[in-house]
Amino acid sequence: LFGATQLSQLAAKLQKSEAELCIRWCLDKGFIAIPKSVNESRVRENLSVLSMQPIPQDDMRVFESLDRGYKVCAMASDAMDIPWEQVAESVPEPRKRKGKGNGKTANSEAWSPSWCH
Repeated sequence: LFGATQLSQLAAKLQKSEAELCIRWCLDKGFIAIPKSVNESRVRENLSVLSMQPIPQDDMRVFESLDRGYKVCAMASDAMDIPWEQVAESVPEPRKRKGKGNGKTANSEAWSPSWCH
């Protein structure tokens, strides 16, 4: 879709690439963006999005107009329609542990990750 939609006009207006705007849109929406490139200049461009200002609300409408309801992962398509509030409410509370120990093993020399110390 790059170069063939209103996104290219928005990119020119904001002096950013279409890819930068797409990554910034993901971040603005609270999504996790995992851009990929082996080209050093594109990797730097992708990282520059972190210091970019959020996309103005008026310009976010351009992104909304691009939505065609297409979902990439067929296995997750139904799950993608569940409101996040409903997902959050269905997460069970952590169980309280029984016992007197604090999780140490009988072998005090047992390995544990460095971040546990």
